[in-house]
Amino acid sequence: DAQEMADRENVKIFQADIIYHLFDRFTEYQEDLIKQKKEQFRSVAVFPCKLKIMPEHIYMSRDPIVVGVQVTGGVLRTGTPICVPSKEFIYIGVCTGIQHNNKDVDSAKKGDEVCVKIENPGGDAPKMFGRHFDDQRGSVRVESLLMLASK
Repeated sequence: DAQEMADRENVKIFQADIIYHLFDRFTEYQEDLIKQKKEQFRSVAVFPCKLKIMPEHIYMSRDPIVVGVQVTGGVLRTGTPICVPSKEFIYIGVCTGIQHNNKDVDSAKKGDEVCVKIENPGGDAPKMFGRHFDDQRGSVRVESLLMLASK
C-alpha cells in the first residue's frame, strides 16, 4: 500500500536489511541525481573564458575552425559558445573539442595552451578566420558568451 502511494507520488523508497547497504543505495541515488542534473543543464551553464589565438597554430580557418589558443582567463570547456568582442561580439560557434598534447580533454584553465575545434551549430553562415576576424597586432581575444539563466 505504501509502495503504491510512493509510486503514484513519484517518491523513491529505499529498502535494505543492513543500514550500511541502505546508506550505500541512498548515496548512489544522490550521485546519479547530481549527474543527471549536470547533464540536463550542461548547455545552459557557461563558464566564461578569454582565449588568445596563437597565429603560428592556425590549422583550419573555416568550419570547423581549428586553432591553437592560450587560455588567458577563466575555464574553457567543450560546449562553450565562442565570440570575438573586438569585432562587435561576432559569434563564431561552439567549442566542440579541446586537445592538450594530442590528447582530448574536457576543459582547459588559465595558462593552458591547447588546440580547440570550433564548429558552427547552424543557422548562420560559418565564420572564417582571416575574413570575419583575424590576428591583427598578433593577438585576438576570443571570449565565451556569458549566459544568465532567468527564473
